[in-house]
Amino acid sequence: MLRIIYWNCQGGFRKKTEPILNLNPDILIVSECEELSSLKDLCSKASGVIRIGNPRKGLAIFSFNGIKLNLLSEYNEDFEYILPIQATHTNFSFILFGIWAKNNPDYSKSYIRQVWRALHYYLPLLQTTLLITGDFNSNTIWDQKRVTGNHSDVVKLLAKENFLSIYHHQNKEKQGCETLFTFFKGRDILKGYHIDYSFINKQLLTSTRLKETDTIEWLNYSDHIPLIMDFNFIPQYQLPKDSWTEALNRHIKNLDISTQTKFIEEIKALHETVNNEGDFESKEIIAVLEHLKNINTSIQHIKSITCNI
Repeated sequence: MLRIIYWNCQGGFRKKTEPILNLNPDILIVSECEELSSLKDLCSKASGVIRIGNPRKGLAIFSFNGIKLNLLSEYNEDFEYILPIQATHTNFSFILFGIWAKNNPDYSKSYIRQVWRALHYYLPLLQTTLLITGDFNSNTIWDQKRVTGNHSDVVKLLAKENFLSIYHHQNKEKQGCETLFTFFKGRDILKGYHIDYSFINKQLLTSTRLKETDTIEWLNYSDHIPLIMDFNFIPQYQLPKDSWTEALNRHIKNLDISTQTKFIEEIKALHETVNNEGDFESKEIIAVLEHLKNINTSIQHIKSITCNI
C-alpha cells in the first residue's frame, strides 16, 4: 500500500510535524510550509524533499521509505505553487501534482483560474500522472457565470482526461453538494467548506481510499484537515524523460497538425534552442509554447464554429 497525504498546515509546520507523521505517509504534501532550515529533523528522515515559495509560507513535498522526488524540468513558474513531481522507487514510478491555489494580482492567474491554466499547460504529462491533489481554494458553489476556467470547468477538463475526485466517487456526492468539509474558516466548526481535492485516474478508484479524519482533532492544528489517500495498486507508468528536448516534443505533439505546419519555422527554432549545449532561459521557451497553445486553441474554436454552420 502507498499512502499519500496532502495538508494545508496553516503555517508553523515545525510545531505540527508529529501528528501528521504519526499517520505514516509515504509522500507528504504540505502547503503554507515554512523554509526547510526550520525543519531539519524532518528533512533528515525524508528520502526526498522539494520546496517552492517564500521563506514563511510555501509548498513542500516530502517522501519517505526510499521514494525519490524530482521537480520536472518543464515546471512553469507562472503557476508557482502547482508542482509537477516525478516520484520513483524500485517498485514504481509516477508523476503527481501538488497544488496550492493562491490569490494573484493578475485575475486570470488567481485561485482556480491558475489551476485551469496550469492543467492546460501540463496536459501532455497527464497520461503518466497518478494523482492531482491539493488546496484548490474553490468549489462549484462559487462558479462565476460566463467566466472560463471556473471550478466546474476544471472538473470537466479533468473528467475529459479520465481524472475523477476520490471523495465524490467514494461518497457518491456531486460537486457543490459535499456533506464533509476540508476547510473551516477561523477554525469554526460551523463555517465549513469543501475546497481541497484529490483527483486520480478513474481506473484506480476501486483500489484507492480517502481515509476520514477526526475534524475536531485537526482543528487544533489548522483550519484545514488532511487528505489521506491509500493506494492499493500503482500502475507501471512509462515515465517521460525529464529533459527540455523531450518536454518540447510532448508539447508540440499536443498541437493540431495545422498549427504545427503553420508555425514550422518557430517550432524548428525552439528545437534548435533547447538542443544547443549552451544555457537558455526556460521562461522564454515556456512563453513561446504558451503563445502557440493559445493560437492552437483559437484555431480549434474556429474549426468547431465552422463545422456547426
